[in-house]
Amino acid sequence: MAQRDKSSWVPNPTPSKYFLGPTAIPMEKNTGYYQNSYILFNEGYYGVTNWFSMGVGFEFLSTFITLANPPWRPIILAHPKIAFKVADKLYAGVSGLYINATLFNDKDTPKMEGTFGVVMGQVTYGTNETNVTAGVAYGYSWDGMADKPIFTLGGSWRAARRLALVTEDYFIPKSGGGLYPVFMYGMRFIGEKMCFDLAFIDNANIAEADIVGIPYIGLTIVF
Repeated sequence: MAQRDKSSWVPNPTPSKYFLGPTAIPMEKNTGYYQNSYILFNEGYYGVTNWFSMGVGFEFLSTFITLANPPWRPIILAHPKIAFKVADKLYAGVSGLYINATLFNDKDTPKMEGTFGVVMGQVTYGTNETNVTAGVAYGYSWDGMADKPIFTLGGSWRAARRLALVTEDYFIPKSGGGLYPVFMYGMRFIGEKMCFDLAFIDNANIAEADIVGIPYIGLTIVF
């Protein structure tokens, strides 16, 4: 069977992330991208150095409500990431997610209530086009760190000139023991300076409803 000529394929514009979560592949210095998820969530990412990048964002509806109701506060996000290439096709990284979802504060609401996120360590093996990532994450909130970790597993496979198949999966500890898996799987349509993601979020409870999952859509533009 003749091998496909990949010399004309457009490079993956965002190898540093899957749908929502990061890989351990670092962003290059002075590169960046804008990501929109579900139309409502807007984020910008920038490679400060070849090993450190930062992302910040906001949610549209809460921002709109804030303008009309000044005591309210918008939902904001921050994504710092440190990542290195440690060997051929092998990368390691540490990243975090901070979310401030405190919509309003008054004398009866603790100042930090509504803040939460995760701290994650990851290892990625592969190339910018085809790779697999495994990670361990600890969730935290305003009242402390989680006792048990969340395990993550993701992967991307470049299937065609303009198409990649992507999965992003989370294994969340249950209070009674064991893990509760949440799967995210779908396609990335690739352009020279942008990509469009179409995926589904699924787990055992959603599968019982006889549907393929909750749809996810995302748009990324590289600058």
